[in-house]
Amino acid sequence: RVPFIFSAVLVIIGLYVRVSLHETPVFAKVAAAKKQVKIPLGTLLTKHVRVTVLGTFIMLATYTLFYIMTVYSMTFSTGAAPNGLGLPRNEVLWMLMMAVIGFGVMVPVAGLLADA
Repeated sequence: RVPFIFSAVLVIIGLYVRVSLHETPVFAKVAAAKKQVKIPLGTLLTKHVRVTVLGTFIMLATYTLFYIMTVYSMTFSTGAAPNGLGLPRNEVLWMLMMAVIGFGVMVPVAGLLADA
């Protein structure tokens, strides 16, 4: 019951946010000039192929390395010594959690730096 009530509250908050948000001035101009593309995905895949493929592979590399290192570091850190560090599982999980939080914080920071 509690998750259902919580989800109802989230739906109300989401609806409020959706109704109260306004379009950016650039999009409003495009919409007013009726220059919107009928099939945006088709335009993306035909006119912006190189950028789309590059962006896809960059993100693929990022998350592949992230998951490989997360799993490998857990296995290596908790493994018995000569093949591992023999650290307690709980401590390794805390370190990984801090690393993931740092990753989450740095993603928007990297986005801001990329836009600068």
